[in-house]
Amino acid sequence: MRISNAALRDDRLQSLYLLGERIPDSAQIVSGKGVMDKTIILVSIAMLAGIITMFGFKSDFLGEDALLVLLFGVPLLTLGIGFVICFSPGTAKTLAPFYAALEGSTLGLLTLLFDEYIMKGIGVQAVFITLFLTFACLALYRSNLVNAALDARVACVALLVILGAYILDAFTGCMGMLESGPIGIVVAIVIACVYCYVLMVDFKTVGQAITHNMPKEYEWYFAYSIMLTIILLYIQILKILAMFSRRR
Repeated sequence: MRISNAALRDDRLQSLYLLGERIPDSAQIVSGKGVMDKTIILVSIAMLAGIITMFGFKSDFLGEDALLVLLFGVPLLTLGIGFVICFSPGTAKTLAPFYAALEGSTLGLLTLLFDEYIMKGIGVQAVFITLFLTFACLALYRSNLVNAALDARVACVALLVILGAYILDAFTGCMGMLESGPIGIVVAIVIACVYCYVLMVDFKTVGQAITHNMPKEYEWYFAYSIMLTIILLYIQILKILAMFSRRR
């Protein structure tokens, strides 16, 4: 069986999956509660950073210099941290909280712009919808109704298609032509569904890690992966709400 998740690619973890080896009982292993607790910590850090950023700009405490940093410096920094975590999952314990804070600050600015120029209260609505969908995906995964259909390779292909569409749009603007119409709304909802699917694949990966007694240090990496998917889902929900707002 080929393991496609980046967290499962080093030789030790491959042996755990492919050879059925077990780490000693005395060692700490991944637990569902551990991953959930750490996911809540990271999401909370991101939300707190976002709230602080929003109030900072609203109160004029943060000025143009902070805006430039959030627009240009933070995205590059989060990209670099993301690459480090991806290729060295053991660093997630240290770097994931910093990533969450930086990403949360960027989302705070994005939410403020949507709130000011598109629809008041859109951020609060997007947060509640995202949390609802997250718990709904968790409940659906735990029901075992969709587990057989969850495949990391399908999730990777879907994400690559979405990434390719955004890159194509950056050069041609073809997706922008759809955003104001019903087709654009349907496409946006389909993308949100893909993120929900990826979220359930993340849950399944955690379940596999628990079954194969992976080291407890990987809880932070799994929590980071889940948080990242939740952030993508939140951004997509913001976009969908904005599209519905324009049609009123």
